[in-house]
Amino acid sequence: MASESDNRPELQSQKLIVLSEDADTRAFFGERLGDGFEVDLVDSETDLMAGIAESGDIALIVLDLDEARQAFALQERISGVNASLPVAMMMSAGDEEDAVEALKRGFIDYIAKRKDSLQADLVRKRIASSIELSRLRRQNQGLQDAIEAS
Repeated sequence: MASESDNRPELQSQKLIVLSEDADTRAFFGERLGDGFEVDLVDSETDLMAGIAESGDIALIVLDLDEARQAFALQERISGVNASLPVAMMMSAGDEEDAVEALKRGFIDYIAKRKDSLQADLVRKRIASSIELSRLRRQNQGLQDAIEAS
């Protein structure tokens, strides 16, 4: 059952780009989250960067790569193009050090990929929370900029 916040129009119209090397994960995002978000699924860095360049308003990028260092390097590349794009990292469970490092490096969230937690409702809630956090950060920055300008 979808929560009330998942039915808000501002969440339903949010665009996600998901980079995953795993076909099952791409299928999960396409089948289970496609009804609540506009989801672009890509399987390469080249396609991701092209999607970023072509897309106007991206609410969240989810990186599901085999190695954390790949995700860290790609997040730096994304930030070089648009530092305000929120990026979440999805990796196998048990990588607590990678999760901490991801958050230190500026990822908006770390989603552990487990059979018991790779469920549509949980992932949808994590994505909605990440989008809301990103929106609040942008709003806060706008208010700080307005205060400094006055």
